Amino acid sequence: MLVLIAGATFGYSQDFDLIVKTNGDSIACSIDSVSNALIYFEMKYNNNWIHTQLNRDEVLEYKYNSINWKNHIYKPGTSYILPGMKPVISTQDLPKNGIYIGCNIFAIPVIYERLIPVGEKTAILAGVGAIQEWIGEELKANPVVKAGIIAGKGKHFFEGGLYMDFHLVSDHLTMIIPFLGYRYQAPGGFYLRGDFALFIPGISIGFSF
Repeated sequence: MLVLIAGATFGYSQDFDLIVKTNGDSIACSIDSVSNALIYFEMKYNNNWIHTQLNRDEVLEYKYNSINWKNHIYKPGTSYILPGMKPVISTQDLPKNGIYIGCNIFAIPVIYERLIPVGEKTAILAGVGAIQEWIGEELKANPVVKAGIIAGKGKHFFEGGLYMDFHLVSDHLTMIIPFLGYRYQAPGGFYLRGDFALFIPGISIGFSF
């Protein structure tokens, strides 16, 4: 019960203490006390908050109330901070360029897209690419333009807009295809998309940079 209470408390708290070890590890924690020989603190380990200690000669430095939990990425199940990785908190933090390849029952789209943030939770999507049709008598790749918006924060975003499919061999020049989808953004740049275009489900995998 005490562990659950501690976990809930830390889950809602924003400010943590920082311990930097001599081997370069950084730990988001709550420091209980410091003596000449030991530093006592609480940290997350194996998905539980535990009380532990370090010898002072293992500690390079320590700081109180210097870590905002949501501003860092952590080793899974722990409060060890992964260096060089910035979490996505808003659309302002999303990488601005991305490329993805998708698949549905009619075609394979390959799209390059650019994000233009217009707020903390919203950005404009603009993209170009090609859609390779694989259903029908004549298989062909058509150039496509994408325009829409993306909204959300953290790892979860919703997007919607239009694909403009330019048919190279057709009685009409352009097909307008509305889409609505969901995107999971991984910290390392990879992302997964699921969308409905003209009520046809599709899935995509991409990389943002």
